[in-house]
Amino acid sequence: MGIKHIFEPVQDLEYGDLGILHLQWTVEDDVKYWKSTWYDNPMEVIALAQSIQKAKEKYIDENKIIDAQIRFMEFKNPGERVSGTILLT
Repeated sequence: MGIKHIFEPVQDLEYGDLGILHLQWTVEDDVKYWKSTWYDNPMEVIALAQSIQKAKEKYIDENKIIDAQIRFMEFKNPGERVSGTILLT
């Protein structure tokens, strides 16, 4: 299993959430590269991630990985609110 999609939220201390960068591993005409797309609307990204997850075979329980990641972030940063969206593809 490899990583073909990466979603990275971009935030600023002064302006807050700026948007989400989506990188997709792409192969076109024997050229391999990361195709980038910028999203301002997080609901678009959630819908895209859900469609990607539904389209592929499941080898792992993604909910367990998300729960483990949230617990780890809470452990590393006690008392801080865990923010952001974790999307796996």
